[in-house]
Amino acid sequence: MMNPRLILVVGLSVALIFAYFTASAQPRPGDPSRFDNVGEQHIEGLEFIADNLDSISENPVFSAAGIQRLTIEFLCYDKPNSKCESSASRGALDGILSVEMTDDEFLADPAFTNRQAFYLARLFEVFDAIGLGQPNFDLAVLKINTIEEEALGERMNQRERAAILVATSVARSSAVYWASVANDPTNRWLGGPGSGNDPVPAGRINWGDVGKSDLKGAIGGFFGGLFGGGLAGGLAGAAGGAIGASAVEVVDQLLD
Repeated sequence: MMNPRLILVVGLSVALIFAYFTASAQPRPGDPSRFDNVGEQHIEGLEFIADNLDSISENPVFSAAGIQRLTIEFLCYDKPNSKCESSASRGALDGILSVEMTDDEFLADPAFTNRQAFYLARLFEVFDAIGLGQPNFDLAVLKINTIEEEALGERMNQRERAAILVATSVARSSAVYWASVANDPTNRWLGGPGSGNDPVPAGRINWGDVGKSDLKGAIGGFFGGLFGGGLAGGLAGAAGGAIGASAVEVVDQLLD
């Protein structure tokens, strides 16, 4: 179980600050590349944090304040002295708190339609099959792509489909990014050169739980962001929520 205080400290400057960062980027209805971009931003944000782990004071990996600072720097790098750092929204809180919920509690949220809950449950099953050790991420990506194709083939409105495409985009980016970490013992997330920490075996991390936390943070941030900024705000909250959930989940497991 993740520490709620740690989640909120990181999350309030992660998931929803992103809404200000991309508020002006209005997505075109039905444009799948816009949803793919959520996953790309997820990976870029995690890589930025990994590249700067050694700049965090006291303890590079385990400093919540350090992760918070790096996340703000990534999201607001071109907005010095702006409102970016203080533009928290409901999406941030919803995105981060969603990670604290069990899978069943999360899927029972009345905000989801039956089809959304169905596809999210299938994505959770993909990550449940990953688990500990050296997982088969390639197989996970194939399953995620199949789920996405099935969802694209169904008739549904834009908002219902958007949540599912956000979920598949983040699920895919999570599998791709953490596969690169799990298969590289020198990676900074695992205490490699530049991290300032002792090496940690990849088998110690439950990568399936990391993936599910990414999904919960992203979808929670998506629905929260919808209230403050429409679809653009939802997509922004999803990207930020995924970044924060990833970092917090991995840090929590390393501290356990």
